[in-house]
Amino acid sequence: MTESLADLIRDYRCTADHNDRLFAHLGRLADGDPELKAHRDFVEANAWGMGYRPFHYMWLLILKDCAARFGDLSAMEIGVHKGQVTSLWGLIAKRLGIAVDITAVSPFAGNQPKLRIVRSFLKRFSKTYRARRAAGSLYYDEDFLGATREIYERFVGGFDKVRIVKGLSTDPAVRAKVADRAFHVVYIDGDHSYESVKSDIHWYAPLVVPGGYLVMDDAAHFLPGETFHKGYESVSRACDDFVPGMGFANVLNVGHNRVFRRQER
Repeated sequence: MTESLADLIRDYRCTADHNDRLFAHLGRLADGDPELKAHRDFVEANAWGMGYRPFHYMWLLILKDCAARFGDLSAMEIGVHKGQVTSLWGLIAKRLGIAVDITAVSPFAGNQPKLRIVRSFLKRFSKTYRARRAAGSLYYDEDFLGATREIYERFVGGFDKVRIVKGLSTDPAVRAKVADRAFHVVYIDGDHSYESVKSDIHWYAPLVVPGGYLVMDDAAHFLPGETFHKGYESVSRACDDFVPGMGFANVLNVGHNRVFRRQER
């Protein structure tokens, strides 16, 4: 395996052995890169997000590939949490010597009841709550926007240049704020219910420019591999049901992140 995204895509095979070897390979490359390692080490040491170390090198390869073909970039993250990916994009762009116009779409607020008795009641009587809990879509309330600013300033600086769109990605008012924009990269990691993922794909995948990338998080439930978390059935099913029919090809899978490239016109 090489460090070129084009080579990885050319050689990619969706088998358990290949997926596991690719995952390990990108993890080693990330650990051998001081900037990426420092960023991921901070995330893990301070509980600043989830994901895996190999994703850091995956994003380096994706942004490097886009920069070579498009120059300065526009990227949108849906479901920001504490800013791990948003700050990583800024760090990589700074390293590559390019500008990246980042749009961060997220409620920046928790949705998990604080009282245990309320959580217990919902767990027992609310099918929707149980489904969201099983799909990893519940978070205790924190200052998520402040955390995003902190990690961005720590590793990149200039957080005020990030375009913050506060709200749920399924909200028509949120959609309207980005509907006229085009992106080289869109990363979808919002609510994990089937209907929400379906909505995110429907509204945001078309904003990817031809030749650009759509990356779906937690979408590898049906893919082979033994060394990584597969994500969620709801996300994976929505991904399989809708993304291929929108002019995207699944060119690479890294852990539970699935990479789709929009076909050229």
